[in-house]
Amino acid sequence: MSLSDLVKTLLTAALATGVLAFAAPASAAPASPAAYCNTSTTVCGCTDNVKIRSGPGTGYGAVGLCARDLLIIHETGFGDSPPGCNDLVWDRSTDRRTGVTGWISGCYIAEFA
Repeated sequence: MSLSDLVKTLLTAALATGVLAFAAPASAAPASPAAYCNTSTTVCGCTDNVKIRSGPGTGYGAVGLCARDLLIIHETGFGDSPPGCNDLVWDRSTDRRTGVTGWISGCYIAEFA
C-alpha cells in the first residue's frame, strides 16, 4: 500500500468514526448568500440571465431562467462550480416572478439593495 493510499484510508476511517471532524471558525463568512438571504431584512436575487437547474451542478438540465429576479432560498447544497467560478455552493431557490424552483450557483446570487 502506498503512503497516499494509507493516508486516505486513515482519514476516511477517522471521519467515519467521528474521531476527526472539521468545523469552520465562528467568525467565518457564510459560504453562500442563502445564509443571509433568509432574513426578513435582506432581499436576494440572481444576476442577469442565469440558468435555474434541476439539481446542484452544471450537469443538470435547465428548468428556467432567472433574470435579476428576486428569490426565495429554500436550502443549500454542493455541486461543481460553473466556468470562471470557484464556489461549489448551490442554492435551491424559487424565482418569485416566474414561480420556477430549482438550483442556482451561489456565484450568481447577490444581495439586492
